[in-house]
Amino acid sequence: MGLPIITPGTGTLDQATTDLIESVALQETALSHILNAEGEKMQAFLAVPDSTPEQLFELGDSVSKMIHAITRLEMMLQTKLELFSDITGSDDTSSPVPTTADAELAKINVPSVGISSAFDSADAGNAAIENALSIARQQVAPGYAVDFTGTFSYSSSTDGTSSGTLIGKFSVTNASDPSDTATDPDPARSISVISAPVAASSKAIAQFLSGALLDNNFAGAAELGGATAEYENGATPGSDNTVTAGLDVNALGGKLVSLDDIQLDLGQFLKLGAVNQYAQASINGVSQAYAGAVSNDGIVNSGGSPGYPADATLDLMQLAPENGLLTAASLTVNAVTGEARLAGANNSLSRSYNIAGAALDLISPAAGSLINDINTVLTTLKNSIAGLSSPIINGIVNGIGGSLNAINDLVPGVEIGTNTLEVNLSLNTDSALAPILSQPVTSPDGSVTLDLNTGNIDIDLSKLSGGTLNNMLPNSSLIGSETIGKIENGMSALLSALTTAVNSLLENLLNSASVSVTGHLTLLQAIIELLGLEINYTGTLGNLLNGSTPIGITATGTSAILINPILGTMTGTLQSVLASAVNPLLLDPSTGILSIADTGADTAVSNLSAALNPVFTLIGSIISVNINVQEDTGDTFTEIPLQINLLGNNAAALDLGKVIVGPNTYSAPATALN
Repeated sequence: MGLPIITPGTGTLDQATTDLIESVALQETALSHILNAEGEKMQAFLAVPDSTPEQLFELGDSVSKMIHAITRLEMMLQTKLELFSDITGSDDTSSPVPTTADAELAKINVPSVGISSAFDSADAGNAAIENALSIARQQVAPGYAVDFTGTFSYSSSTDGTSSGTLIGKFSVTNASDPSDTATDPDPARSISVISAPVAASSKAIAQFLSGALLDNNFAGAAELGGATAEYENGATPGSDNTVTAGLDVNALGGKLVSLDDIQLDLGQFLKLGAVNQYAQASINGVSQAYAGAVSNDGIVNSGGSPGYPADATLDLMQLAPENGLLTAASLTVNAVTGEARLAGANNSLSRSYNIAGAALDLISPAAGSLINDINTVLTTLKNSIAGLSSPIINGIVNGIGGSLNAINDLVPGVEIGTNTLEVNLSLNTDSALAPILSQPVTSPDGSVTLDLNTGNIDIDLSKLSGGTLNNMLPNSSLIGSETIGKIENGMSALLSALTTAVNSLLENLLNSASVSVTGHLTLLQAIIELLGLEINYTGTLGNLLNGSTPIGITATGTSAILINPILGTMTGTLQSVLASAVNPLLLDPSTGILSIADTGADTAVSNLSAALNPVFTLIGSIISVNINVQEDTGDTFTEIPLQINLLGNNAAALDLGKVIVGPNTYSAPATALN
């Protein structure tokens, strides 16, 4: 094997760290070759016939000395590796990056482990395997299960020393996708086992439901006590202390809390889905805690599971003073889970949380007032349309008058006489709002949805926060003054779109008004009727005015045949004059029927906006929520996915998904990685 070659770094701290870690890896490779050479030496010597016991003892002594030398070097390499944890940072607060079983398997690095019992004890092999698994599990991301298949062996030398070895393979499985599995390739791993007293302590607490609101009412309540695991100075040699505890979701039933002037029924106020709590304190000075959607094996399901959805719903109406703004209000959060891990050997800490979704669900009677206001606008529009009969008749008569010159060219001396024209207009407003009520209206960013039919206001806090609730900075605000402002902006954008939709509806409704025209118009020459015109039209107001459906004109009388050639021109002139007479009545920007209707609709939507803003202000006064709350006290570290404050009262704080790790210590053999 040639000398290791390390490419010179770029001068950055990250590159220098990478080079140092690479040097350790190369040294480990060299040591593996030495151990392999020692094994081959033993095999070759044992194959020699007539070997004496003295020679075998000398061989064992030689191999033992080499292993002890390698062990001391391993301790030095471990010390170097522990320096890197400080260089690379120990307070990682981000959530685990999605990965694969192959990638997680590649993270596992367990060159040696320590056990607290003698090599020849009955539980030495199991203890070595359990400790190797404990180390490996800390090195893979949550959501991956680790297993080890292998054997333990040990040998003793003439000077009374012993050495142990684990030979086997690790395998990693994605709990969410069992098909995503990876196993060590050949050759199997060789893990040195060192027997030495363990001096370690570790502590982990998982308590999904806690906070000042519960302190005086549930102090010591077993149903809400969570899971606490402790390991103290070899009190449970050779094993990890793991505690799991489901949360009794019925434990809040019937409990009353005095909050300002409110008697809060906790069982009605807070509804919980099934929750699990997992805490583990390890012999290796490692503690980990999960509260929420976590299995008894410590596997977190980021989307929740049928067994442990870890959902919570708060009925905010119990906190609201009497008001006409809301008839229902609740906050719902899905699959809330807190996660924390701490290794005592180098105080390597990782904390994260998961919240699959969160929403405010409100029902306001103000939505009904908008429907009433728009119905009033529709009634006004309907009455205004009915008043167009006379302008339409006048437009038809004036349109025929515009064709008199052409008629007189064929039949001289003709003038307009009497008419029996009748115009019927009707506007069906019974289902006019159906297009608006058929589906909810949503803001452009999808964060706020309003259903006018039911009065429901749904606020997606995930979208309001940029698309995800995870990976937010520590102690971020989920519901606060800034959030209320964003909700109001979302509602404003939604109502702007609603205004456009209502105005479009009014224009379409106006154009679709039914119109029928029937009657007779008499044309006279010297008091003697020579001509008559039968007028008829059935269609919509829009088609009447744009000419897409022509008015029917039929000539009658003794001279009818003479003007038949110009009836088509007469129809065009008639509809042009009619449109010029009626369109201003409909479309004038100040006095037109459509403009008045649009103004009424705009006012109705503005009134709704003014009625809804106090709704959101009221919610802001009832509840505030912080996300990813991190609290550190000395060597104890806490992660709280959601911290809810009620009525601005610090004594009414409620924590969901709380986990605590530490204090941890570890002074077992330095070669045991954590």
